[in-house]
Amino acid sequence: MASGLEAAAAAQEQGEYLCVGKAYDRTFARTIEADPNYDDAVAFALTFWDEWIDATNHDWRYHGAVSPVDWLRFARHVAQEVRQGVVPSDPELLERVMPKPRKRLPRWFRGLFGRAV
Repeated sequence: MASGLEAAAAAQEQGEYLCVGKAYDRTFARTIEADPNYDDAVAFALTFWDEWIDATNHDWRYHGAVSPVDWLRFARHVAQEVRQGVVPSDPELLERVMPKPRKRLPRWFRGLFGRAV
């Protein structure tokens, strides 16, 4: 996982933005094969990588104020942390990558009419 993130970072640095996601599917498949119950650090890395790929595919739009340089910095940090088996603690990175809780339909519907639950 860490090596895949580092290779993707190198590809981005060389201007090969579409190669950022090149090894994602293969890495994911190998991860599942090795351990279908992979740990939180690997799950975080996969989520991060998926978001990064989405950012490159959309010319760095739709991901807030995260610049291409930030994605590189984050990728290297995530690679380092996944090697240690820990989820990164960088608040900026966590805010960017951690899944946001979804509102359930009834709550969302009530929120439309000013009665948030």
